[in-house]
Order: sequence, then structure tokens, then C-alpha cells
Amino acid sequence: MLGITAALVTAAAYLPGSGRAFDYDGSVTVAKFVRTESLLDPFRRQVVFNNHPAFSFLEHLVYSVTGSASSWVMRLLPIAAAAACVGLLVGAAGRRWGPRIGLTAGALLATNPVFIGTGREVRGYSLVCLCGLAATVLLLDLERSSSRAKSIGYVAVSTLGLATHLYMALVLLGHVAPLQPQPEPLRPVPVPGGGVVGVAGDGGHRVEGGPSPGSVAVQ
Repeated sequence: MLGITAALVTAAAYLPGSGRAFDYDGSVTVAKFVRTESLLDPFRRQVVFNNHPAFSFLEHLVYSVTGSASSWVMRLLPIAAAAACVGLLVGAAGRRWGPRIGLTAGALLATNPVFIGTGREVRGYSLVCLCGLAATVLLLDLERSSSRAKSIGYVAVSTLGLATHLYMALVLLGHVAPLQPQPEPLRPVPVPGGGVVGVAGDGGHRVEGGPSPGSVAVQ
């Protein structure tokens, strides 16, 4: 509930001024990929790197449903994605470390000048942020408990993020390290003479620190 409230507050704060004119990149996005005849146009061409394909496709859906490509209508999707990102951060951090930490994290994100600027323009950056955060939260949940639904969700949001912008690949690269197998902790095994040998779970033997009188160091 705290995350939903944070998302609603963020959306309300970002909406004023949505009717202002598009910036250059936003105007190219709307003219070349959104306000067109076919929903498939975002996947057919690129113009000076202004097309974030999945985002343009979703904006085309908004245009097709509403019949409007006005600036405030086109800004609804990126603002919704930015607000959802803040809400998800508040909710996820709040569950792990308490509501105070969650609210602090959400406030820092929501008031970040770069995030505010990109989240209120007709660009796909806020959607990539949402996908990156959602994928990370799902990955952390999967580490604690395996779930088919969470696995499918992780693949889905990762694919959506990549289809929006290749910046998502940097997030996925950061997910590789936690997936690497971690060495099992040493378990002490007494040996004759009063020493202790650390035995690894893989059958190897090693000790932490240098050898001391009465102990055996086995590699």
C-alpha cells in the first residue's frame, strides 16, 4: 500500500506541465513512430536513434486507443512508468528494510533531476528504469524462493527493457555476478594434536590464516 501511495503522489507531482511542447527527440518519436498508420512501424525503421521500439509501440497503442497524439496524452505513459518505478522501489525497499528506508529511497529517486526530466518526456528511459528495477527485484526474490511465475516475469520485463533500449543490457550484466556459484563455507575438523583443519564442501581442504602450533594446513 505504501508503494501504491508513493506512485500516485509521484504521478500527481509529474503531471503539471504535461501540455508543453515536445522536445526535439520527442517530436521525432511521435511523428515518425507513433502517429503513423501501422502499429508495426516502430519495429521497421530508425531515425537518428530516436526510436525506442517497445516504448514507441506502446505509445502507438495509446494513440490508437485515444485518437490523440497531443503532448499531454503522449506523456501519460512515461509518467506512469516513472511513478511505477518510484512505487516499486518504495515497496521493495520497505519490505526488506522498513518503511522509513523505502520512503527515503523513493524520495531520492523521485526528486533526482535527471529522472524527473527523462520521466516527463516522450522517451523510453523511464520504462527502461522500471524494467531494470522490476527485473532486479524479481531476481532477488528468486534467490530466496524459486517460482515459475517470477521466472516468467523476470524474462518478460528483461525482454521489454531490451526491446526499449540496449541500456537494459547493462542491468542484466550486473545480474550475472549474483548467479555465480558461491564457495561453501569452511567447516572445522579437529585433527590429532589439537589442531583444526577447514574442510570445504567440495571435498578440498584449506585453512584460513597461517598455520599455528598444533594445527595442520592442508591444501
